[in-house]
Amino acid sequence: MSTERVGPAYKDDGTIRERTAADRERLAQELAAAEAKLARQQKNAEATERRITEIQEQLSTES
Repeated sequence: MSTERVGPAYKDDGTIRERTAADRERLAQELAAAEAKLARQQKNAEATERRITEIQEQLSTES
């Protein structure tokens, strides 16, 4: 699925801006959101890895 803007893109002051500038701004926002999502996922993966290590240590001391 893809989207395409068909109307003009407006700046905050209400003036029309070039489509390429609007596209670049949208892409920059998407990139920032994707990077933030990746950072959250990496943080969660690290927490999961720590928990796995803790469980493995518990199992090895109980054996």
